[in-house]
Amino acid sequence: PGFEFERNDICFRDTIAISDITYNSDWRRWVIHHNDGTVDTLADTARTIHISFDSTEVVELVAGGRPAHVTDTSGANVTVICKATMMQTIRVGKYPELQVDGDTIVCIGATGDIEVSTSVEGCTFEWYNAMGASMPFSTSNRITVSPRRSTWYYVKVTTHSNECFTWDSLFVRVVDPTL
Repeated sequence: PGFEFERNDICFRDTIAISDITYNSDWRRWVIHHNDGTVDTLADTARTIHISFDSTEVVELVAGGRPAHVTDTSGANVTVICKATMMQTIRVGKYPELQVDGDTIVCIGATGDIEVSTSVEGCTFEWYNAMGASMPFSTSNRITVSPRRSTWYYVKVTTHSNECFTWDSLFVRVVDPTL
């Protein structure tokens, strides 16, 4: 049999489609092998299943064709069912937990520092001036800002292993010290 995955590196509780691409298979059985040693056979026998995972699991596909009736070497009629089995590991990553700290009040013309830390090693950082902006203005975990008016700063943190990402933000208020 053959599998077709949207991807086999997913994030915690993401739902993915897994398809049986076995040539000429008439039936299939989907089996999930959990990390704790338990096994679930799914009632769904569809060619494509949609499933979510909380942890790294192994998906097993058993697929086969229609029974074939043949005569063996002794002349007896025998029913043969051809089947094949394939297993694939689905790796599940965690979303990074973020802590954004920094100067939330700055004077006009002054600078402030904002820093993000994460629970996951080896992440990428992207800072934006607006949600939906197409290009980040920084890719560091620490930025220095000098806003002309009060504004939000948005950070997207992405894990390298599964490309799981989390957004957070910090509002920086600009004050005029002469007032």
